[in-house]
Amino acid sequence: MKRILYNITRASLTTFAAYLLLFFAWRTLLSGVKSERLYLFLVATMSSMAFAFFLLYFSKIKKSAGEDEVIEDYEVDTSYTLKKDIRHILRREGKLLIFIAAIVLLCFFLNTFDRVVFHNKVISLPAFLFVPMCLFSTCFKISVIGYIVSVLMNCAWYILFLLHYRKKKYDYWMKKEQ
Repeated sequence: MKRILYNITRASLTTFAAYLLLFFAWRTLLSGVKSERLYLFLVATMSSMAFAFFLLYFSKIKKSAGEDEVIEDYEVDTSYTLKKDIRHILRREGKLLIFIAAIVLLCFFLNTFDRVVFHNKVISLPAFLFVPMCLFSTCFKISVIGYIVSVLMNCAWYILFLLHYRKKKYDYWMKKEQ
């Protein structure tokens, strides 16, 4: 569980650094968007995608853990189906997805508590580490909706990127076997 929290925190901080580095590029790219809410939604989507990519990188690609998992999952039954791979992913990544949801919801509770009780950032300062995971909260008038969308988008992008990565690795290893 420490490794999961470490990888999520690392991915979040890397996403935040990338966000800061690419801020002006994104601002220029999205300069034609007139709606502030749409602009925020697009930035939140790009940040969610970046977070999911960095999380995949730190948890699966960097130490080849993802490649080993694909080999293990398809060692006995070599036929690949999307449905089967989604089952493998949900079984393996369930804790990580729960951690993502828990962190985003904890950030919601900390930020809400500060806003209601202190009217200032007091106890929610640690939530700053996970800002890229919660950016959808800026897109909706009712912030809880934004946090729920953040959970869904972060998990969905991670699963989509992981599915793509696993399919590439499966294809590579099956062609190598033949």
